[in-house]
Amino acid sequence: SCNNNLHEVIYHDAAEESYKYNSVYEALGIVYVPMRSFWDNHAYYMANETSSDELVMPANASGWDDGGIYKQMHLHSWTTESPQMSTMWSNFYNGVLEANNILELLEADKIPIPQGATKENFTSEVRVARAFYYWMIMDNFGAAPLVTSTAKDSLPSKASRQELYDFVVKEITESIPNLSEENGQLLYGRFNKWGAKALLANIYLNAQVYTGTEAWSDCIQQCDDIIASKKYSLASDYRSIFQTDNEHSSEIIFAIPFDQNQGTGFYPEMYSWHAALKAKRDMQDTPWGSGSAMGVPQFVDTYNPHDERLADTCWMGLQFALDGVTPLVGFYDQAGKQLNFTN
Repeated sequence: SCNNNLHEVIYHDAAEESYKYNSVYEALGIVYVPMRSFWDNHAYYMANETSSDELVMPANASGWDDGGIYKQMHLHSWTTESPQMSTMWSNFYNGVLEANNILELLEADKIPIPQGATKENFTSEVRVARAFYYWMIMDNFGAAPLVTSTAKDSLPSKASRQELYDFVVKEITESIPNLSEENGQLLYGRFNKWGAKALLANIYLNAQVYTGTEAWSDCIQQCDDIIASKKYSLASDYRSIFQTDNEHSSEIIFAIPFDQNQGTGFYPEMYSWHAALKAKRDMQDTPWGSGSAMGVPQFVDTYNPHDERLADTCWMGLQFALDGVTPLVGFYDQAGKQLNFTN
């Protein structure tokens, strides 16, 4: 019935082999997209926070038990079947595979390079982005497959944590000379020279854990280089770093940009805020139930009482609507009561 013709005829989509990129920036975008997936309540951000002494996601009257998956992280009893593990693994390798594809397209001259730049500039940027994902893999999983091409003819073998460490350090170190030293709008959300050095500093910071050999002096050198560039400085207002429009922050070296329409995925408020807090910021969406993620009391107690970052970070005390007057009333076990957040 198929007349022996099994070749698909594509009418409404672009085939991979015939797709032509209009600009290198269009191609680069896909390399960074997987980073937006880190902020899900089952992903990297909350897996790290809830397994530390900072945050906990307890069950409450509105739910949030979910088969004990959040409790597992807090009690350090996670397994290979915990969704946080598979989500992180998939997100990290998604980034690796996207980077491998773009690197091969750049090498084959299938992506146009703008005047005044070189292919090496963009190849180096993608190599650093791929090294970032491999750092995530090395940091969270230790030994893992090292895949550097799109070839699918064989299954990859596992590389040791030492081999992954050597790979990411080499990739970043070799790429830094070809990266831009600018930190303007065009480089926001992309790796420039200083972003690569900050990444390398993070890797050196834990070198003793990864390899058994410390690299403190190497870490300090990368940090000193960033400071000496005079491209960045600590913001005078801590809260300004976290504003929606922070592209011109003096403190941010590397960012993961989000947009409510074009770049979604950042919604910690949805799994940490009580639904009544919708009125506190006149939100379009309603947070889920009475929320779950919250600070661990012992951690909150470590703040100096005069440290303004505590109030800039946490909701505390009686809660009011955006007008600052209307009390916010809870639901579930707090039905009819004004929300009052205590330690």
